[in-house]
Amino acid sequence: MNRNEEFVVLKIKNRMFEHIHIREDQMTLEEHIQRLMDVIRTELSVKYVRFFVFKDFLKNHEQVFLSYITNSLSVINDWKGKRWSHEQKVYVIDSPIRVGECKKGLLLRGKKGPEIGMMLFSFGHEEIRRFSNDFWEHLSNAIYQFLLGSIELLGVLSEKRRYQKLQRVTNEFYSSMDMEKVLEEVMQSLKEMYPSFSYQLLLSNYNSNNNRLPIQYLDYTEQNTALMDSFLSGEFRMEDDRRKKRSNLYFPMKGKQGVYGVLQITANESIVIGHQDIEFISILAQTASNAIENAHLYQQSKKLIQELQLVMKISQQLNSNLHLADIVKYIVKEVKHSFHADEVGFVLKQTEGFTVLSGSTKYFFQKKIEEFLPFVETFFQTKKDSLFIGHFSQTNYVKNFPYNSLMAEPIRQEGKIIGFAICLHRNPYHFSFESFKLYQSITHHTSLALSNTLFREELERLVITDYLTKLYSRNFLDEQLKQSMEKDDCGAFLLIDIDDFKSINDTYGHQVGDEVLIQIANIILKTIGPSGIGARWGGEEIVIYLPNQSLDYALKLAENIVFLTKMETNPKVTISCGVSFWTKEREDHPLKLFKRADEALYMAKNRGKNRALAYG
Repeated sequence: MNRNEEFVVLKIKNRMFEHIHIREDQMTLEEHIQRLMDVIRTELSVKYVRFFVFKDFLKNHEQVFLSYITNSLSVINDWKGKRWSHEQKVYVIDSPIRVGECKKGLLLRGKKGPEIGMMLFSFGHEEIRRFSNDFWEHLSNAIYQFLLGSIELLGVLSEKRRYQKLQRVTNEFYSSMDMEKVLEEVMQSLKEMYPSFSYQLLLSNYNSNNNRLPIQYLDYTEQNTALMDSFLSGEFRMEDDRRKKRSNLYFPMKGKQGVYGVLQITANESIVIGHQDIEFISILAQTASNAIENAHLYQQSKKLIQELQLVMKISQQLNSNLHLADIVKYIVKEVKHSFHADEVGFVLKQTEGFTVLSGSTKYFFQKKIEEFLPFVETFFQTKKDSLFIGHFSQTNYVKNFPYNSLMAEPIRQEGKIIGFAICLHRNPYHFSFESFKLYQSITHHTSLALSNTLFREELERLVITDYLTKLYSRNFLDEQLKQSMEKDDCGAFLLIDIDDFKSINDTYGHQVGDEVLIQIANIILKTIGPSGIGARWGGEEIVIYLPNQSLDYALKLAENIVFLTKMETNPKVTISCGVSFWTKEREDHPLKLFKRADEALYMAKNRGKNRALAYG
């Protein structure tokens, strides 16, 4: 190498190395490659320069090249063999590029190191012969040293940037419970590190209107094998789309409790990615996954607390000795509010048919429900389990049923199903499985409360009713009469006695006598309705009290009972009835009221029995 060539090599070295900057914002590989080619073009009077890096060299420096495969820089597998063809083509990745007028190819290597790449030059015919082989050897070594130094420095700075990004994201993660802020920080860090890539968060369960995040729902029917494999296996996957000339990288967003989605990174050209980049992006994806998991756990804990508070609130209310109708009314209100239900009903099974409890919503009192309730009863009899259906119209269990979402739970008493609680909504899949579990908990407490209330009301009914006739007891009527005379304006008192009842017992026996009493009691209950109070006074005597009713009304009612008794009893019996009346316009007392009715009864007996008479 002559002195002139030595001077050219030294000048190229000076111009190359004087542009290595220490400031981070200027240290990009593309700038160094571009500066290198500008120096070569100027100092060697080169028309055209193209730089290729060998893939084997990237094994130790992948992170530097990841984002910088541009028009100035390409990747080839090697420089030997078939890579040079007769048509003067160089194969760059999978696409051939014509070298055109390039007359010189320079392998870049140090004195002891391996080849790292190749530079192609286009000279004029005179210029190409100007330099010796020794010159090209020294130039190759100078470029090699420049590139190696630049790459090592960029590697250090790249690692520093990674740590800074990771620290920033980690600080955001530990300082905030806001999942979206953490995700935004992760996305920002990725875009700053790899600005030429595009990003997509494919999440399996996400509800938000945040337009700043590139989020899509993960479709479980997706045909993309690499994407679904990454999601199912929880491991990094990469695929090259040769048809679209791009690479896709898939990083699973994996938490301690499962995989929440996939971070998809797309490069518009095929790339070489190193282990350090994979590790860095994986850590960012892991941080995003932890943020999602923490947000889910936080929301889940809040929801569980709210559900527990609801169950405790309902339990406390149910333990406050409410009547049956009050319990149903309260539970229906809470269930409609908590589950946004359209209809809620409580149904008790009877010997024949069903009884819809007061407080249930309107639909359960319509005739249409008669086709649906037998289906629920049959299900509980055969399955003995909860009923949860998301799209009822697709089942064909009941035709033209207007509701699609259904939750039903049995009401048990001593292990026996005595009824069921039903919750309905018109839309399919309105109730989630979590809602169903909460509904089960609520109905379990309700079932216990209803069972206890039914027991209590049955005991109360037994205390205030006559076992044989199911009429009220004398004590209960005395209390009701006393209260009525204190608060009402008037009332009527009917005293009934069965004519010749002793002869019935003597002729047919006491069992038939009891049957006659039951028959007359049923006639009275049917006739007086819910407004009157019928009570067994003692033996064959029965009393009826009618609050806020006139004497005329009471006498007509008594005559109707006398008539029905003669027509409907078997064996045929008759009754006599005495009617008395009180009003606030005059001072009165229950004992006086009874005595006047007794005198009227005595007169009815003396006038031939089978009649009703009044004594005002």
